[in-house]
Amino acid sequence: MYATTEPLEALQLGGHTTLLAEGRVLQSGPTLEVFRRPATLEAARAFSDPPLNVIPATVAEGVQLPTAATPASEILLGIRAHEFSLAGAAGQLALRGRVELAEISGSETFIHLARDDVHLVAQIPGVHDLPLNEPCTLYVRPESLYGFDRSGRLLFAPEA
Repeated sequence: MYATTEPLEALQLGGHTTLLAEGRVLQSGPTLEVFRRPATLEAARAFSDPPLNVIPATVAEGVQLPTAATPASEILLGIRAHEFSLAGAAGQLALRGRVELAEISGSETFIHLARDDVHLVAQIPGVHDLPLNEPCTLYVRPESLYGFDRSGRLLFAPEA
């Protein structure tokens, strides 16, 4: 048995993982399964570093989700920091905001982006010098999104 607060360390060790928070078991199972399909938003946040980005959303008419969410349903979208990019491609979602901080860490840059009450952290490969308070657009593939209902239960997750 090995205890760690570092998600990357748990992923590297593999095997079986039990997520704990405030003395409660959030989820238990094979490490990759727990990472890829967190049962709840709380489990996804506990197993993400940097923290999982969460954006409130409303399901639009005509949008097909791999879940029972219906149009006008309010859901929470989860995006892992490493799923963002600065270059858009066909079919990607664009998230616009202003740069709150761009911190260079070795060969990657952590971009803190804000738009209204939503704050995002993106982990982008390479060194990027982004001016503070300037507009910035982050892109993400729709198939990399997690969906949670308003109570925090997983609705859908990226395919492995």
